Amino acid sequence: MVKVPIRKGFPSVLSIDKADRCEKFKGFDDEMKAVRYSKKHGGQMYTQVDTEGRDGTAYMRGHHIVNRTGYYVVVDKCKLRR
Repeated sequence: MVKVPIRKGFPSVLSIDKADRCEKFKGFDDEMKAVRYSKKHGGQMYTQVDTEGRDGTAYMRGHHIVNRTGYYVVVDKCKLRR
């Protein structure tokens, strides 16, 4: 299992809509590139996962194996724009 730092101040789950409104985030198709970027820049890595909810997809903080879609984002700033 890949070890990803869990940073304070970041929500545990981001909807796709909220993630798209984040001030800074970078997407990755390769999980190790996302992990390295997160560690180097101090951002929080999220794993895109399929959900049972209305939207069907969300980002969960950290690295997840179950229900993942193979896409990852690193959020550098968690404060969402209004």
